[in-house]
Amino acid sequence: MHFDPQYLIPLDENKKSTKLCSVEREKLVEAIELFLTGNISAFDFDEALDPFRRSSDPIVRIVAEEMWYFYDDLDDHYVAMTKQEWGYVQRLLLLLKSNCEIVTPRKRIWSWTQLVAAASVITFVVISHKIDWGAQLFVLSIPFGIVSILLSRLGRNQTRILDAYTAAIHPFASFGDLREAYESVQFLKTPYPQEMNESRIRTPSQERFLLLQLHVYWLLFAPIPLTLQMFPHQSLSKVRTIA
Repeated sequence: MHFDPQYLIPLDENKKSTKLCSVEREKLVEAIELFLTGNISAFDFDEALDPFRRSSDPIVRIVAEEMWYFYDDLDDHYVAMTKQEWGYVQRLLLLLKSNCEIVTPRKRIWSWTQLVAAASVITFVVISHKIDWGAQLFVLSIPFGIVSILLSRLGRNQTRILDAYTAAIHPFASFGDLREAYESVQFLKTPYPQEMNESRIRTPSQERFLLLQLHVYWLLFAPIPLTLQMFPHQSLSKVRTIA
């Protein structure tokens, strides 16, 4: 779950300057529900999301970006989600149907991992200038790739681990905020289809092969991910509805 750190408040319907386009939100809800019910495949869904990613409504834009994590845009397939993912998508639908507006900027977090990444990049550049340029740079990249992978796992553990309470309400900050959102609209959560429990986008062997391929590229081209890891990451969002 990658929702950007934003806080939400109900819109004032009497102020036209703050009223967002509900028609666009309804169209996005319709597209998501078509995908969830198996009426369109991943490729069709990806195409349907394109105009929403450029929306002037930040809620629409964020939800459209979030939905990218729940399908494969390289391999056409029908919906396949875990029960936790299904529940999160239901809360995104609730967010679209709720009368809310983003009012606070996103936050960036710095940590010691960025310093390690910067030091690793500098060290790689210094060593590479002392040896001949060629295929040996790929060998030199491997230990730095290991550092990058470890930093990625540490960062993910620090920022993405959700306890049972948080996972049940994310992206909302509390059950109170979630309850207020439910009460603000007529929204019924669609139960998780039990037949989907066994559905997978790829077989386990395909997943292992892609993971292996990813780590090989990661080791051979370590300066690229390390450079990206030098920059701050986004904190985990907690959406709040403020009366």
